[in-house]
Amino acid sequence: MGFGNPPTADIGELVWFNNHAEAIAHSNFSGGSTPRMDGTSILRTAVITGLEKLSRVQQRPLNHFYSMMARDAMRADIIFVIGSGLADLHLNTWLAEARCRNQSPPLLYVDWWKNGFEDDTYFEIDRKIIQLFHRLRVHITEHMRGTRMDGWVVSQDNSAAVWDKGFSTFLNAPDQLERVLSRLLGARKPGPVCRAVRRAYRRFT
Repeated sequence: MGFGNPPTADIGELVWFNNHAEAIAHSNFSGGSTPRMDGTSILRTAVITGLEKLSRVQQRPLNHFYSMMARDAMRADIIFVIGSGLADLHLNTWLAEARCRNQSPPLLYVDWWKNGFEDDTYFEIDRKIIQLFHRLRVHITEHMRGTRMDGWVVSQDNSAAVWDKGFSTFLNAPDQLERVLSRLLGARKPGPVCRAVRRAYRRFT
């Protein structure tokens, strides 16, 4: 994404560039900021980062991507949350809504803990773990111990699992993922889903 120029785009409007170098060349905007209803304003940026993410994703055309994220979360068969600190409450809201569906989709959380998920969260409960437990319903704690399975920690209700060895190790363990998916999906015919996940793995590796 980058800022287009008249007459093909309005001043300050984000557009898609097929050429990466051209997008970078148009990534800065020197004009005015975007007003908000409370009288404040936000700077126009081509990349959403830092604070005020929700205000930024409501700008065109990013609002279309955000609405599709909400739709996809509510229709998902499986939800992967990879490397997130769970500090973006507007994203947590839709993940929580998806996990409250009548047939909640399994959630797999991929991150890294130096001494393993159980040991590093036994005495220290930070904001990320609170969000993981309360908002995303990943019920693995000191009092609700999970089950170790092929490198994953699986919740007692078999609705979620945590991979605590980092993203690169996760990418190199498709067989372990397939087995844990079979357990989480149960009678939901995991075969086609696992094959789809394997195809996604091949795109990454």
